[in-house]
Amino acid sequence: MSQASQLIAAQYREAELIKRQYANAIYIVTSYGIYPDGNDYSALLNQLISSISGGIIHFPAGTYIIGDTIRIKSDIVIQGSSVDATIIKLMNATNKTMLDASGSKNVTIRNLTVDGNNSNQTSGHGLWFHTASNFLIEDVKVINCKNNGISCWQDAKGIIDRCDVSYCGGSGIRTVFGTSCLLIRNTVCSYCDESGILLEHAPYSLLDNCETHHCTAQGENSNGFSIQTDNVTLRECKAHDNYNYGIYITGANAIVDSCRLYSNTIGGLDLYNGNNLRSGFIIKNNYFTNNLGSGFTAFWAADLICSNNIIKSNSHDGIDFDGVQHCVIKENVISGNAYYGIKLRTSGSYQTTDMQVSDNDLSRNTQGTHLLTNVGRYLYLKNNIGQSPVGPITTPGVPVSNAELVNPFPHDVRMAIKGGTVTDIKINGISTGLSGGLLPLSTSESVILVYSVAPTWTWIGV
Repeated sequence: MSQASQLIAAQYREAELIKRQYANAIYIVTSYGIYPDGNDYSALLNQLISSISGGIIHFPAGTYIIGDTIRIKSDIVIQGSSVDATIIKLMNATNKTMLDASGSKNVTIRNLTVDGNNSNQTSGHGLWFHTASNFLIEDVKVINCKNNGISCWQDAKGIIDRCDVSYCGGSGIRTVFGTSCLLIRNTVCSYCDESGILLEHAPYSLLDNCETHHCTAQGENSNGFSIQTDNVTLRECKAHDNYNYGIYITGANAIVDSCRLYSNTIGGLDLYNGNNLRSGFIIKNNYFTNNLGSGFTAFWAADLICSNNIIKSNSHDGIDFDGVQHCVIKENVISGNAYYGIKLRTSGSYQTTDMQVSDNDLSRNTQGTHLLTNVGRYLYLKNNIGQSPVGPITTPGVPVSNAELVNPFPHDVRMAIKGGTVTDIKINGISTGLSGGLLPLSTSESVILVYSVAPTWTWIGV
């Protein structure tokens, strides 16, 4: 049997299996004159799609060339034999989007590769969903697109599952305008010139078990994940070896849970809200390590919880917060970073205030555990392993007898009191019955010395 006859026989057997699985709502493209033989059959393919009201359009194994955009109607399934066996490739110099499901509902694309033939195009996206709803893209590889691999515009809503998007001149997956809502899971985006996944307008989207890496063009959007919208959750995602940040968030109400960010050039996670104060962030159970900048940075953010993260061995600070308010940093391991474990500062319109930093491991950071610059009220530092104050503490003057002095430092201290004639030492107004010795004084606590002859004292930061 000739090679051509063997191919026809294999395609026939596959078609019969597909028909038995899906009954009669299936259209085998080779039965309609569309073959994987190097010729352009885009006109016949569009004609086939326009002639049916729904069903499965099945592409047996092979490489199919298209020289025009394929318009996909509602209730259509575009299906290959398997992700590596069926390839739809854009013909040289077509310069168009490949598969377009704009305005359609209930479209599925699965089990194939979409090849944008990047080096022979001046423009073109792989998959385009404009105002499309209830779509499903599963087990699809999108490669070599001149622009974005998968673009979702204007209220696109659907699921992207088990996909691999790589070597695109734009982002791997991008949403623009409107209020798209996506579930993206088990998907890898890599080697893209912009972000791996860029969500500009996609509130309430969920990214679950996704990975981005080697998005390395030296541009502003070359992050692993760029989240420029509100109410997005990233869960069990991985970002590494990207040019900017692993995850870059400018929206509000974001959750980053159980993610691994490492070996990114600018840093691990960045919450950047440069125009106004954004609020509502939960950052928990993550692993930020070996990034060439800081592990976790935030600029103008509020109502932030950072807990149970491992932030270590980054080439700058573990945490660098500027203009962050109403924040809890607790129960993290922040160690082995090249600069400070935690840097809290104010350099812009919003002051860093109302901070709780407690129960963290802050050991083995090269330049110290924390640096505080122009930090406002209510900074509470307590029970941190390896915690030490910034630089030497200037011991305040001994107050007059019975005068209350509140601890002015944003950390706990020990007071070494000796000499004089002291009859009582009160902490927060409560008598200790002591006349000297080494006494603790926590953040915001007060001390009163009762004496006839003033003692001397030295304060030690802890």
